Amino acid sequence: MASENSKLVLVVEDEEALLRLARRVIEQTGVETLGALDGDAALAAVAEHGDRIFSVLIDVGIPPMGAEALLQQMLSQTFQPGIVLTSGAACSVEMTRFLDERGGKFLPKPFSPRDLKHAIQNGLAE
Repeated sequence: MASENSKLVLVVEDEEALLRLARRVIEQTGVETLGALDGDAALAAVAEHGDRIFSVLIDVGIPPMGAEALLQQMLSQTFQPGIVLTSGAACSVEMTRFLDERGGKFLPKPFSPRDLKHAIQNGLAE
């Protein structure tokens, strides 16, 4: 459970084992996490903890809406987290453009714990 004033990374991944692993790896960097197994849970987490979420790690194919639609619903002038998208497929031209516009990053699956830590330490908080 995250402490009341801590900064958080929201991990949105529909495969439970990958969600647990990503959270564990990120927490090893000293950053607290929240997890969501689908887009609806992610939106609820943002509604409750948005003032403390500084970064999001999202699987591109997250149900029920996919990462792009989820991010469009999440992002506002007051909620502008660092963004890292993950997928086992190549990043589409549209998603690459979206990430470029927002300063986000793409982390292809499978990724190593080292790659994930690097993304968190060097990319998410920018």
